[in-house]
Amino acid sequence: STRISKLYRNNGGSFTENTNANLIGLLNSSASFGDYDNDGDLDILLTGRDASNTGRIKIYRNDNGNFTEAYCSNMPDVYFGVASFMDYDNDNDLDIILTGNTGSETIARVYRNTINSANTRPTMPSNLNAVTDQSKVTLSWSAASDAQTLTATGL
Repeated sequence: STRISKLYRNNGGSFTENTNANLIGLLNSSASFGDYDNDGDLDILLTGRDASNTGRIKIYRNDNGNFTEAYCSNMPDVYFGVASFMDYDNDNDLDIILTGNTGSETIARVYRNTINSANTRPTMPSNLNAVTDQSKVTLSWSAASDAQTLTATGL
């Protein structure tokens, strides 16, 4: 059987294939999307059988629509399984639950994400001021205390 994995962008009524994804072709597979590296975009988690019928697990890191394979050596390759992102330990980063057959056993395991950048809630800027001058409004504020909130110079 043909093994494929493709990513399509929804253009509001039509779909366009993202040819920059370079995903491995898989059979009997599953896909999950989540921001595992907390950079603000959705990464891809795939499991399934490759062209040689070997079970695989792959994480593809999304950097502005370009996907690169991330290293996941501590997780066993599986087929006939499902992998999904979730935050099981409530530490503001996405962990992985993995089920499937490794070829020697059927597993159900949770893998803790140890990337050091938690997806924290933004803080509200303080001292918001608005000055009107005829047909324009100028806004100013004090900088927030987190990396996610816009400042006067950007992020």
